[in-house]
Amino acid sequence: MQRSLTLVFVSFCVGFCSGSSFPSNINIGGLFPTGSHEYEVFRFALSHHQDIPKLVPQVDM
Repeated sequence: MQRSLTLVFVSFCVGFCSGSSFPSNINIGGLFPTGSHEYEVFRFALSHHQDIPKLVPQVDM
């Protein structure tokens, strides 16, 4: 019984691994695709967030 159960499990695993295909393009660690509008806005916001705060207030004259 245990041998037939093992055989079924192994054949299932082999069939699953050989039948499934992996994507050809994998983005690791990216929120947005490079070059998209969202990516550019995110980079812009990060650059402004990391700026040194200005100590002199801006006054319109």
